Amino acid sequence: MHSLWLIARYEYRRIAGHRSFVISTLALPVLIVGLMALIVIVEEGAGGNRTPIGYVDESGLLAPASPQEDDADEIPVLRFSDLAVGQEAVRAGQVQALFVVPKDYLTQPTVDLFVFEEDASDRVWRRWNAYLRQALLSGYPEEVRDRVTGDVDVLLRDASGRKEIDEGNIVGILVPMVSAILFMVTAMMSSGYLLQAVVSEKENRTMEVMVTSVTPGRLIAGKTVGLMAVALTQMAIWAITLAAALTVAARVSEDLPLIAIPWGTLGLSMLYFLPSFALLAGVMVAIGGVVDEARHAQSLSGPLTLPFILPFTLIPVVLGNPNGLFVTIMTMFPTTSFLTIAVRSAFGVVPVWQMVVAWVLLVASAGASVWLAGKVFRLGMLLYGQRLSFRDVAASLRGEQRSRAEAVR
Repeated sequence: MHSLWLIARYEYRRIAGHRSFVISTLALPVLIVGLMALIVIVEEGAGGNRTPIGYVDESGLLAPASPQEDDADEIPVLRFSDLAVGQEAVRAGQVQALFVVPKDYLTQPTVDLFVFEEDASDRVWRRWNAYLRQALLSGYPEEVRDRVTGDVDVLLRDASGRKEIDEGNIVGILVPMVSAILFMVTAMMSSGYLLQAVVSEKENRTMEVMVTSVTPGRLIAGKTVGLMAVALTQMAIWAITLAAALTVAARVSEDLPLIAIPWGTLGLSMLYFLPSFALLAGVMVAIGGVVDEARHAQSLSGPLTLPFILPFTLIPVVLGNPNGLFVTIMTMFPTTSFLTIAVRSAFGVVPVWQMVVAWVLLVASAGASVWLAGKVFRLGMLLYGQRLSFRDVAASLRGEQRSRAEAVR
């Protein structure tokens, strides 16, 4: 067991310390931070001008007294007696925009806008719309004003009626979908070094020295553990950056609720992620044990990754009939179970028995893939320099099982 952890630590340091891995891992956080900085600049720049806005009421609909302002950060609103005075205030820079409510506003609900240099920002329009709504409702009872100006609570239910989605648990949708996306990106980015986990050492013939001190099965298991630790490190950096970015965005933007992390959903995602990646690593390492050149391994990375990311390309099918036979099969099938369950759990409820059966099959397949990778690697070492086919691998495994059965007799 000590040798397994030594191999895992070596594999982790070898890949995590590589320049290409560091660049590819930090590229996404840098992009996220850049986008968040741009959002903050736009919010504080284009919408941060607190110069008052003005209006002229030609319709006579608005109350002479302005509605009570309840937010010190809101843009002040000034009322002008006629259009000429208001336009002069715009030219003098006393107001950044002048809104004119025409006489026929009730039949033609449009307003005229006068600005001097720059067009009105989104924040100016939001402030004016809120002010106009309050002014038009000033003569109505308080409960009517609250009903019109209050936020609308939208509640969605899935087709079965067992899951409700509202603004408060929107993160319950984001966590499974984000975990699925991160797994998909990690699978595509890591498929290359998963395949080369043994190919490079086979090419420089250092593998022959390693197998003299450790069994092939333990060698492959150690490499798989190290590669899983690399993937978890990458996903942890991305997840922490994304969570921090969403938290900052929620505090900057009024349209986003504060983030509350659903630890149960996050734990469920990790419960399926680990064996899914172990299955992917076992398959990739097994193929790497068959080929002798890195260029051959690279050409196989795309087709081998496709079965793991297939459900993400079939999201309309999954959402269209989440309890259909085809979706149920994808839920049970090891290579597609994680992403299928992630998509289904984001927008609906997955039956517990399907999740349990899918997890058991996934764990069993992950263990079998690592075991098979060790056998394939051992066969590749014995027949080094010869091109192996899947038929050779299957024949070798059957022959090994037959030899064991005869030895027992």
